[in-house]
Amino acid sequence: MFPTRTIQVLYSPDLDSKAILKRTDGIDLNFTVIVNGRKVYSSPDFAPDSSIDFRERIVWDRSGNVIILEVAGKRLFGYNVKMQKPLSDSELLSIEYAPEPEEWEYGFEGEWPEDLLQKKNN
Repeated sequence: MFPTRTIQVLYSPDLDSKAILKRTDGIDLNFTVIVNGRKVYSSPDFAPDSSIDFRERIVWDRSGNVIILEVAGKRLFGYNVKMQKPLSDSELLSIEYAPEPEEWEYGFEGEWPEDLLQKKNN
């Protein structure tokens, strides 16, 4: 068995669903998406090149009903949680993402470097 690690856990905006992104590094590199405890996707093989960042992530759509897997900044897979079915390629590419959180929503208690630089320059 090859090492598998959890890359990301992401709850839907209404907190009704939980999506997990896992990565298996072996002879090949594969990604798995699990939604509410059920495996809904296993990727085709990627070259196991540990010298590059695959930039893998999962993200909810605007409605909070669809989870999307991105690899290398490209949409690879989408799953409609309410309908319990994968999206077609055309559906996947037409999905609107939820808006990015505002900075204050992160609850960061430090100061961002750009804010510090701006203070110094004023």
